[in-house]
Amino acid sequence: MVIEEPVWREVAKVGNVPASDPLEVGIGHMAFILVRLGDDIAAYQGTCPHQSARLAGGTVIDGWLHCPQHRAMFRLLDGFVVRGGSCQRCGATNYGSRQGRFFCPTRQRP
Repeated sequence: MVIEEPVWREVAKVGNVPASDPLEVGIGHMAFILVRLGDDIAAYQGTCPHQSARLAGGTVIDGWLHCPQHRAMFRLLDGFVVRGGSCQRCGATNYGSRQGRFFCPTRQRP
């Protein structure tokens, strides 16, 4: 069995991530959001686990991401959901940063 190493692709620059709203970025058919957490930036899945609403339309308030469709609330520290019907956790995404640029992994070759 051959395990392919992911290909890291640049998705954003630090200056492009707003202070209070998620920024949607994508690689092919995969969507992610980047969210500021103080001086840090974290990456999460781009759609709500409840009904796949785009989380880029949500808001970030006091460390919580609010889904724009059903107002599910996800704690950005760990993705824990406190409101939103049958929602599951909002998954964090691996990413890397270097020299003010952010990268997400993909298995798609250029």
